[in-house]
Amino acid sequence: MKHNKKRNTAFLYESLVKEVTKATLRSDTVTKSFVVSILKEHFHANSELHRELNLYKTLCEVRNVKKGTAEKILAEVKRVYHTLSEEDIFDEQSKVIKKINTGLSKTVYNNFVSNYKTLATISQMFSSKTPIASRVILEDNLVELMTSEVVLENQMKPIDNLTYKMFVKKFNEKYGPSLNESQKTLLTKYVTLSPENAVEFKIFISEEIGRLKGVVKSLKTSKGAALDESLRSKSDEVYNILEGFASQRISDDMVKKILKIQSLVLEE
Repeated sequence: MKHNKKRNTAFLYESLVKEVTKATLRSDTVTKSFVVSILKEHFHANSELHRELNLYKTLCEVRNVKKGTAEKILAEVKRVYHTLSEEDIFDEQSKVIKKINTGLSKTVYNNFVSNYKTLATISQMFSSKTPIASRVILEDNLVELMTSEVVLENQMKPIDNLTYKMFVKKFNEKYGPSLNESQKTLLTKYVTLSPENAVEFKIFISEEIGRLKGVVKSLKTSKGAALDESLRSKSDEVYNILEGFASQRISDDMVKKILKIQSLVLEE
């Protein structure tokens, strides 16, 4: 079965978020503002694309449940999907595609999306053009996915207040007596993470990584680094870690690494 990723709402969303990250890392404020405007206009909480996106997220995020539960969730997702306007979804997708093609570049569709295969499966399952037999097979695949064990490091999930307190306690015990302002801001935003502010949080993370890269880059070219080979090596290592975040999904582990880098940068 052929899958048209341009008509996959979740893929469009994830590709645009990746584009925001890339624009932020190269300090391209014009592109970043343009992409953010697309996300805010077409994926806001009351939009049809946002409603459909939430259905994708449900099927992608549910893991380690019993088969019967997975089948009930899938049935409810399908029921809700049929209450959406396919015409409105198609029209909104068309507007997003047009803006990407004319205001950005078709290379946006080449952005790496780690769960692309799952998003394609869901899209084909939703499509009325998919043969019944094929749709049943796709549904079975999704049920199998939802009953599989969760891989925590690949999820972007909020942490509750108890986890937050334990996280701060362990971090302070290992790295220092208190969090600095940048660290407090990051953790506060992470604790209050929700589907409604997920885009804003991803943009914040991208901007913070870009800021840290700028600081580390300055350290690499400073007089101190020129005289101290170990300082240059340390700066190169940190910079490479920050560069690597561009291809990763936000996770607890990433947040911990950013917090550590925030403290190192402050120390310098």
